[in-house]
Amino acid sequence: MLIFGEPWHLPPAWSDIPTWLLVVVAAIAGWVALSQLRQQQEVIEEDIARRQNRDDLLEGQLCELAERERDRQREQAEQISVTPWPIRLPKRATGAEAEARKVQGKEEKKSGSCRVTNGSIRPVRRVGCRLLLDERTILADKFGISGGPLLGGGAPMMYFPTKPEDVDSAAGQYLNLLAGEEIVAQFTVPEEVDSYQTAK
Repeated sequence: MLIFGEPWHLPPAWSDIPTWLLVVVAAIAGWVALSQLRQQQEVIEEDIARRQNRDDLLEGQLCELAERERDRQREQAEQISVTPWPIRLPKRATGAEAEARKVQGKEEKKSGSCRVTNGSIRPVRRVGCRLLLDERTILADKFGISGGPLLGGGAPMMYFPTKPEDVDSAAGQYLNLLAGEEIVAQFTVPEEVDSYQTAK
């Protein structure tokens, strides 16, 4: 009616028909492209949701592994025993008595020590020993290792000097305490300390 009839009474413009066909084809192509874009967006959203679920699962597994490792370390720590030995604080000699001790080589040093036993089935790395003496922290300056693995839980009678590569002297640490091994950590107490109230 609009093209051929009232009210226009005009002859049809056949040259416009290809343009209108192109418009119709473009509209159909646009609708197809939008539907494909919507489908791609849905696929991307599903992929993002899958990745998020996978990341959550992986994070949960990592947290579980970390918790297991903490439990294993806690269980191993419960099998490490520390036995402190008495702290020796001989009174400072003065005058002739001090000179006589130096000459005889009987000068007593102020010292402390403790025994560390690894009763677990795994080695322990970087065993740090500290002597807390009247709010002072004294690092272990010497380590000795027992003559052999513990048998029946008895205390070894002899300790041998450790190898230099097994000790971090600056940090007061024994680097690798093997399963069943026992070491003794020795502390040198400063000369100015004559007595103490608390020691750990």
